[in-house]
Amino acid sequence: MANAKDICLWLDDRWYDALQKHLKNETVEDKLNEYLDELINQLPEREYERISREIYEEAQREQAAREAARVFTAFRIREFGDTKLFKVDGDTDLLSVGNALRSYMRREDQDGFAKGFRDTTEISQEEYEHLTQVRLENTGKVAQVYDIDMDAGELSALHIMDGWKTFRSKDVCTAAYYAMKKNGELWVDRFCTFTDRLDGKELTPSGIPLVVHGTRPLTEQDISFSDEVILEDGKLNFYLESSFDVDAVFGTHVCTEENDDWLNIYAEYDVASAQVDRNLILVLCRGDGTETTMLYPLTTQQREMLDRKMSEYCEMPVAEYAESLGQEQSDDFPAMEQTM
Repeated sequence: MANAKDICLWLDDRWYDALQKHLKNETVEDKLNEYLDELINQLPEREYERISREIYEEAQREQAAREAARVFTAFRIREFGDTKLFKVDGDTDLLSVGNALRSYMRREDQDGFAKGFRDTTEISQEEYEHLTQVRLENTGKVAQVYDIDMDAGELSALHIMDGWKTFRSKDVCTAAYYAMKKNGELWVDRFCTFTDRLDGKELTPSGIPLVVHGTRPLTEQDISFSDEVILEDGKLNFYLESSFDVDAVFGTHVCTEENDDWLNIYAEYDVASAQVDRNLILVLCRGDGTETTMLYPLTTQQREMLDRKMSEYCEMPVAEYAESLGQEQSDDFPAMEQTM
């Protein structure tokens, strides 16, 4: 404890033993603490309140500092058809996860990979998505985020610059084996061996969606379109203007002078089902040239809003516009063949 005095008292063992025997259910230390409390309570009221307030405020600041210094690793683990979401304190790097995975895969009694993690805190899907966003913002608060599908045999880790990287669980276990093979190596050397063994083993990204949400929902006032509407792969693609507070809606960090990032926002209309797609597509473009694709789930009401706005932008029902645009493209196709 800060600003604390260590008070030492010397007492003959015989006096101590006699007092302890006499007190029965209390200790000598307890009685001394009671006496000190009585002395403190005799202080002038104003001085007592001042010191009490200072001690409380110091404790609050220390607690806030401890919370600010905490770093988390977030996990989503699917196994036996069930999903576990939790976080742990500290930076659990990919090699550590690989070692744990290898040990688990070698066991005969595989009763749940998530059970092998200690001191876990269960989290909701919304908090997991929030932690993934914090990880991408590189604040240092979230050290790692993992999406591990034991049923599919795949492990995905979220990188700040490259987004999700997915590997076969077997490849991760093999890389961990070679990294830990030699005795006496520094962890940094083991990690280099581990990443070298995984080099080129990354699966073609199947597109693990990075789902985002902010502190308020998308409203009709936020929705406005620009640029040409494109029909591709059976979908109309609309470009949304980002003139509203995208950070509040999507939980991003682009409305700031701290970086040169920006968002490209797309809404798609599926021609076959005659419905607005369930998600907005967000492309986070960073100042260093890297990009991350994210999804923003839409409610039924938001999809209906977008349908109305799309029809206004097309100056006709969006379903009719899609039909007319498709007819134009089919009419142009023979003409293109003749010119070839």
